[in-house]
Amino acid sequence: MPVAYTTGLSTTPGADFNKTLATLGQQQARRAAQQKAIMDQMQSRQKATDKMLSEVEGYDVSKLIPPLREHFKTYVGQKMQEIQNFAIDDPSKARMAVQDVANWFNVHSSHNSEEVQMTRDAYLKVANDPSQAAKFNENLPVYQQSAATPEGSIMAQQQFEGSGITTYMGDDGTVFFKNIDPETGEETGDWSNITSWESWANPSTFQIPTQSRYGKSAIQIGESVVRESVKSSNKDVWNRSKAVKSATGIVNAGSDNEDGASARAWAVENLWGDGYRDNEALVSAYITADINSSEYNLHEEYINNKNKDLINEMVEASRYDDKKDDDDDSGKGKGKQVFTSDFDSKSEYAFNATNLFKEGQLLAFDDMGRVLNLEDLDKQELKGTRYTLGSLAKNTKETEAIQLPNPNFGQENRSLDELKRRYEEIDNKNSVAAKDLKFEIENLEYDLGDTQLEPEQFDLNLSDLVFLPNGKLALMNLNYKGSKVKTIMLDRINDKPKVDQIIQAIRRVYNDETITFEKLQKGLVTGPQGDAEELAKEFSQSEAIMMVREKDIQDLLPVALYYGININRATSEIRYDLLQTAKKNPTGFIQAFDSPEVTTRAMITQAGDYQIINLKKSGVYWFDSNQMIVSVPAGMEPVDVMTRFCLTEKGAAVLSTLEDKLEKLG
Repeated sequence: MPVAYTTGLSTTPGADFNKTLATLGQQQARRAAQQKAIMDQMQSRQKATDKMLSEVEGYDVSKLIPPLREHFKTYVGQKMQEIQNFAIDDPSKARMAVQDVANWFNVHSSHNSEEVQMTRDAYLKVANDPSQAAKFNENLPVYQQSAATPEGSIMAQQQFEGSGITTYMGDDGTVFFKNIDPETGEETGDWSNITSWESWANPSTFQIPTQSRYGKSAIQIGESVVRESVKSSNKDVWNRSKAVKSATGIVNAGSDNEDGASARAWAVENLWGDGYRDNEALVSAYITADINSSEYNLHEEYINNKNKDLINEMVEASRYDDKKDDDDDSGKGKGKQVFTSDFDSKSEYAFNATNLFKEGQLLAFDDMGRVLNLEDLDKQELKGTRYTLGSLAKNTKETEAIQLPNPNFGQENRSLDELKRRYEEIDNKNSVAAKDLKFEIENLEYDLGDTQLEPEQFDLNLSDLVFLPNGKLALMNLNYKGSKVKTIMLDRINDKPKVDQIIQAIRRVYNDETITFEKLQKGLVTGPQGDAEELAKEFSQSEAIMMVREKDIQDLLPVALYYGININRATSEIRYDLLQTAKKNPTGFIQAFDSPEVTTRAMITQAGDYQIINLKKSGVYWFDSNQMIVSVPAGMEPVDVMTRFCLTEKGAAVLSTLEDKLEKLG
């Protein structure tokens, strides 16, 4: 039978199983704690991620203008992905992404600032509520009133919301814009940061527009009221003295005469200098005929001079007949003169044929009489002499009209005939091409039934001519029904009969046989009125030079400061610079001595030099107390703003203080 062998038990002490089990338990506990810590950390980071994601939500996109809303959604989507990517491994980057969203929104919602909202609300109230408009008008000068309308407020809102721009967003979230041409709908300019857009956060987008409370211009009054007054004496012959009498009565009428107020309001806008125009007290007194006003009396000489100009404008506008003025003897001994008016104006003019041609407004011919194309034109900008000759236009209407065949005559019918020819050549009249042509033919036939066609010839009733140095004559501002042509260019050689005809007409009208193409080209022809103006200019220049020579240097210094001349030099050097200024613009130089703006500006400049005031970009402050006198809008010069402020009623006390302080220093 099998035998079992056994080994005796060792007498060595055995292992401590209890201790081993305890160690294993501790290790498991540590691992469990570590896993729990990891889970807690993951849950904590997930909560942080969820919190960050929740912070990205809840933005009021209505605070962004429409073009920016889609950009914001795109940007938020990009940043949310970053938050999810970094929230666990790099919470700081996730936090940065959240902050990026906040920064983007804050920057682009700043367009709708509180100041913008206030001006918009004010605009809407004035535009839609008559009572609010009345309140607004109470704070305006007496000659102005609100021009705000509901339609205007809508257009301002559309402009503010970016209807006139297109945008795109770069990879880094920067938004760029381009303007859109309102006529063509095409993009213009270069891509620029949206915050440089001129309407960006600009309260002036909702600036309430104003208009003259007195609607008619002096020219309109001359053409209607003054003309009718003269016609009541003689409906066939215009009489200057009667026109002057009528215009003078209107200009000197009281505040209850609306024509008088209208004429004076027009004079302020078109005849007065800036310094006087900015004096609200003076302007108000003038327009309302408050002759007892201290401002009116102070500037009475200036007002009388400008009234003479105003009366002359109304008198000239009242002309209604091309017979000789029965009060004018200037034509005696000179032969028959159809008109007594002279050259209305003469000036240098830069003529750009390319731009006119692109717009379809220019008609020019080559030496064979063929119409020029764009590539045939001289791309160079030509500088010539421009004449406005109202009498010439009247004369060519009265005598023989200068005519020119229109090469565009019948072009609409030629286009129609060509379409019909192409249609007839198609065998399959049911084809797509045939149907398209048929549709085009029907549309063109419909259009031709309603539109004015090109005229067969142009009647060159002339008033606006430019004589160019290359022997060309441009006939400007023409107006023909059915034609885009506004300018016709003739050549002195190729179109000699027509050009000679025009020169002869000018000679007849202005009774001067010495007039030539060359003289007109060089600007040497001025007419009697031009000669008188040239003489007056020479007298003004002589007077201005005399003032520089004879006036005390203290009287010259304010004018020197006004023109930006350095006065911290020898007297002879100051007078020399003033002399050059006087020669360039004698009339403006002489008027500067009576301008309140000049003296005020000089006083402000000196106050800054003597540290009475501090002229900063943000505003003008008293130097000692650092108290603001007036704020300076962005982009404006402190001296300009302070000058205008001191010429208002609010700034009168400040101006008086400056005078006192400078006098003590003097």
